[in-house]
Amino acid sequence: MAGKLSISITANHPFQKYSKFKAKDWGNDFEQHRVNWIRSRSFGAKVVYKFGVGDKSSVKRDKTLNTSDLDRSTGVQ
Repeated sequence: MAGKLSISITANHPFQKYSKFKAKDWGNDFEQHRVNWIRSRSFGAKVVYKFGVGDKSSVKRDKTLNTSDLDRSTGVQ
């Protein structure tokens, strides 16, 4: 199992009870103030197990430019 199993645990704001958000809107003849209190705690766990890796292979590409690559007459006629 060496190198195949990985476990991660995340906790966002575990001790914060509430978060405060303020908003202010205004326009013609009105002004509005809002205060929102929300809970913003989150916990997560991730478990990943890698099975077989498979065989590695190298890819060789032909990077030469042929004259047919510049021919714009190909296509539907």
